[in-house]
Amino acid sequence: MADKLYTLLPVTAKDIFALLKVLRAVGTQHFAGILTSEAVAARITGAEGKNDDDKARDVGIAVAMELVGVLVEHLPDCEKQLFEFLARVTNLTPGKIGDLPADVFIDLIIDLASSEELRRLFTRASKLL
Repeated sequence: MADKLYTLLPVTAKDIFALLKVLRAVGTQHFAGILTSEAVAARITGAEGKNDDDKARDVGIAVAMELVGVLVEHLPDCEKQLFEFLARVTNLTPGKIGDLPADVFIDLIIDLASSEELRRLFTRASKLL
């Protein structure tokens, strides 16, 4: 198996602001339904009886997956901001992100969305909801 063309870096506090720029570029109205989506509701219902950390983790994962779905639908609306965010959390520049083969770009999105770093971020953020 060939080496990946990118390396995921730790997500820092500054990266949260870069991610928020991506979300703003897409339009906050597109995210309004995430918290009431069937997938998130199912995680909340399925988390009954679990401790608070497990509940937050389950809900955080569901929110992250819903977020990725919205981003994929609106990639053209946030291309610049997404490339800048991805450059912050990888070893690549925005230009190199844009030059990645399509399948590698999709792998990068999947790897980041399923990373422990992002899961922890959304788990913590879901505790604020």
